[in-house]
Amino acid sequence: MHCKRYGDWAPTEWDSAGAFLDDRDDWIVGPVSRTRDSGPLALSNFQTVLADIGGESDTVEVHQFGHWACGYFEIILAAPGSAAAAALEGWARALADYPVADDAAHSEAEWEATAEAWSNWAALDFKRHLPGGYDLWEVTDESLWELWERHADAAGVYWFEEGGGMTADVRRVARHVTEEEVAALPGAVREYDDEVTS
Repeated sequence: MHCKRYGDWAPTEWDSAGAFLDDRDDWIVGPVSRTRDSGPLALSNFQTVLADIGGESDTVEVHQFGHWACGYFEIILAAPGSAAAAALEGWARALADYPVADDAAHSEAEWEATAEAWSNWAALDFKRHLPGGYDLWEVTDESLWELWERHADAAGVYWFEEGGGMTADVRRVARHVTEEEVAALPGAVREYDDEVTS
């Protein structure tokens, strides 16, 4: 795999090659990019490759363009004949063999995306699907996360990258939790029983 010249490169087959940067036709386009919808792998690869070639400089530029499909995209360009251009060619060959530029950076990006997904939607969905009819609004996300971790492996559920973020089958994990475990969560309160007692 080789990097293309910007004059020969386009983000998709429906876009014009070399658009908007007439004075950069001969510059080399890096093998990584990122968009509004990029997930952990694309983001960590972009950051790793850019850092490896020394960041932006006289011979390295990052360009962002609006795009009809993904909102925007960013690419790395390197001046022809520069050390950065040679390094981008090396990265193109390396990523063709193994798509992760840095395993540790990728794992960290996945963890950050998982934590964001947990706080944005997954913890609330997990609460909604737990058994027992308990009011769980006072239960902390941390307590729920511990419960999640105890059952995710048994349920065969793992986080995976989808649509720029991380997702997992929350309902499947909730089905492995017992009512006794829910009752034991700090802050769990049995919901009001409508039965009339005398």
